Amino acid sequence: MGGFLVLLLNVLALVAAVAHIWLLVHAFRKSAGWGLALLFLSPFSTVIFAVKNWHESRKPFLIWAGSAVAAVFCLVGLFGALGGFGMVKMASQMNAGELDEAQTRQFMTDTLDKWEDSGLVDEEDREGIREMKKLIQAGADPQAGADTIPAFRSEGRPSAATSPVDSLAASVSRLQSQMSSDWSAMPTFSENARRYRFPVRNGYMTVPLRHADDFVGEKVTVTAADGVEHRGTLASIRGGTLTVEKYLRSGTFAVLLPTGDVRKIEVAAQ
Repeated sequence: MGGFLVLLLNVLALVAAVAHIWLLVHAFRKSAGWGLALLFLSPFSTVIFAVKNWHESRKPFLIWAGSAVAAVFCLVGLFGALGGFGMVKMASQMNAGELDEAQTRQFMTDTLDKWEDSGLVDEEDREGIREMKKLIQAGADPQAGADTIPAFRSEGRPSAATSPVDSLAASVSRLQSQMSSDWSAMPTFSENARRYRFPVRNGYMTVPLRHADDFVGEKVTVTAADGVEHRGTLASIRGGTLTVEKYLRSGTFAVLLPTGDVRKIEVAAQ
């Protein structure tokens, strides 16, 4: 399957090149400027030229565009045939801690089998793939690793008990622990604020004025154009006026700021 897709990609590339040369001929007949544009600014200039000169350029353009689209589908198919989508899924599951060591080994072995059977590797590469599979099996069975790859011990490299798969699993575990630690140390915001990905600094999330309506009722720090900071609760934004309520022992009072005088709005962590 992989070999067929590579062959098809080569054919499509050749067809696209011929179609583009055909378009170049039409472009240079129009003017040197169009010809140079298609030569150096393709594909954008190619699309513009074809639209402006559709009658004489539609055939080569459709062949060129069709070949390009088909090539993209071939690339996606080749990526899937080599286990690319599975690798992306495995990385996501490993990051989420959903895969154990045995499942990881099995997936890696299946992916290597796909590579070996793809028809895209020569005999030397196949031998390297077989050695990689031996390493994975050695990690699952230390005694088998001692029989199949003794040179790893004699040269001072990791033994079967510390195979690359084990090292990878240990690295992922350390990364997950570090991420959990970093996440627990981060400030927590309200459920409403967590829907956004605005910058967070020193426990405050900076919010653009156009999104301020979504944070009414939150504790905020509003910085005016003159640099004065007003801390309190964002009460409302109406008629071009932003209202911040401040709570004191003697009661509550409101600060009214024209939205044009607001330099920055920061939402406080809970």
